[in-house]
Amino acid sequence: MSKGFSWNALLVLALVCPAAAFAQNGPTITGITNNYSYIPAGFPNSGIAPGSIFTLYGTNMSTAPATVTLQSSASPGIPKTLEGATLTVTVGGTTVTPAMYYATPNQIAAVLPSKTPTGSATITVSYKNETSNAFQFQVVPHALGLDTYFGTGTGLVTATNTTTGALYDFTNSAKPGETIILWGSGLGADTSDSDTEFTTTPHAVNTPLQIYFGGVPGTILYAGSSGYPGLDQIDVTVPANAPPSCSTGVVALAGTGASRTVSNFGSLAISPSGGECNDSIFGISGSTISSLSGQSTVRDGNLFVAQLVQPANPPATGTTTSNFGSAKFTQETGSSYGTSSGSFYSTGSCSVSQTITLYGAPPTVIGLDAGNLSLTGPAGSYTLPPTSKGQYGGQIPPNAITSSGGAFTFNGSGGADVGSFKATIDLPNPLLAWTNQSAAATINRAQGVHVDWTGGGQGTFVIIMGNSSNYTTGASGSFTCVANQSALTFTVPDYVTGAMPAGTGTMSVENITNFKSFAATGLDYGFGFGLTGTEINVTYQ
Repeated sequence: MSKGFSWNALLVLALVCPAAAFAQNGPTITGITNNYSYIPAGFPNSGIAPGSIFTLYGTNMSTAPATVTLQSSASPGIPKTLEGATLTVTVGGTTVTPAMYYATPNQIAAVLPSKTPTGSATITVSYKNETSNAFQFQVVPHALGLDTYFGTGTGLVTATNTTTGALYDFTNSAKPGETIILWGSGLGADTSDSDTEFTTTPHAVNTPLQIYFGGVPGTILYAGSSGYPGLDQIDVTVPANAPPSCSTGVVALAGTGASRTVSNFGSLAISPSGGECNDSIFGISGSTISSLSGQSTVRDGNLFVAQLVQPANPPATGTTTSNFGSAKFTQETGSSYGTSSGSFYSTGSCSVSQTITLYGAPPTVIGLDAGNLSLTGPAGSYTLPPTSKGQYGGQIPPNAITSSGGAFTFNGSGGADVGSFKATIDLPNPLLAWTNQSAAATINRAQGVHVDWTGGGQGTFVIIMGNSSNYTTGASGSFTCVANQSALTFTVPDYVTGAMPAGTGTMSVENITNFKSFAATGLDYGFGFGLTGTEINVTYQ
């Protein structure tokens, strides 16, 4: 069992926002999340566990430091008053004072003491003799958040080698059968260790835990304190049959029964020989992803041809079939690209997205001019008009895509930002058919959902997606699972549907072709794909 650690692992990243200028009004709290998962209130897996690091958001909560500095947990430990701010948490008749790792006017990271009881809680911040609003949140037994490489709660998880402490990434993949260390917070109360001071003899936390890699459970050797207040360490062996990919899904389940919660959903690069990963689905190598995500900006293009069967808009009944030909050319920040590369996980993997307002500036996305675009398929040629800068196309005629699929070729004339190009996408024959749609009309979130299909292209994959919104709580979530087409069946796990809010939404089953890359001057990377699928209305209970 290894218990090595570097400060880089804790702050990859606490998502420290630039300090804002202090206004002449009192402190205000606007939100609270786990320091790593960022799962907002209103979801079944939200809440803050005793003994975990949380992040508080608001305005005017402290003095603006000249430099945001992570406080040391060496004796006497991280402070309970920092930059003039003091926190108070009350649950029932118990009041505790969390110690803080850092404090800025807009954001504070602190450790909820392990003695905090579970239940409905309030938190306030006192600054300059003024006390903020009493912000409500839930203290829950377990709410594990996994640290992620880009500090966003999604994409690559922060995983390190048990011997060297080296980070795993797109060019340094984990191997099946290898033991790695995952980092995070929220396993639950750790009364054996300090909430403020570092300890050289950390203890395990007695919380039932499962870690899944691409839907396959790993073997956990240690789960508990890292020695640093609130920071959990999980030593886990990657299963020998974990699917290799640049984005193999990683998710944790903590607790049992009614107290079981699912973590945020991340990914891990896995390769049989370690080193650089290769993604057969996305058609991209680990060195390419690493290079692009390391750039200040990435200019990319994506093309797709799609046929989607959807419920007709009320008051009409039945279904409508729509065909689409579209293209998008954008410039975005490299780190954003590195996070979004995990949008296409390995087969067997699932991910869940839970809506949250980002605390900080979102990535800047700029459209790129690619000139005039056209699409040619088995039934004819179609102009793809620009709908905005960098966005092209829309619906194409009803007869453009038939059950026999076929080849579709995009032609770009080139424009001010993107040069000319030609790319072909092949839709499979026969098209995929979802055969048990009625089973998903009402989904019991505690039971998952089973999907069957026929058809689809050999060597392609199937994406099962769903979304749900609860108009009472305002929570909105979506999930995505990936399966091999040849399996003809897939069960969305209960921990995936269980992370969705109860409410109404949709679910779809889509056959997606393997991605094909294309090149054009002015682009760092271009890819195209085809999809066909069916969408239905769903109630999530």
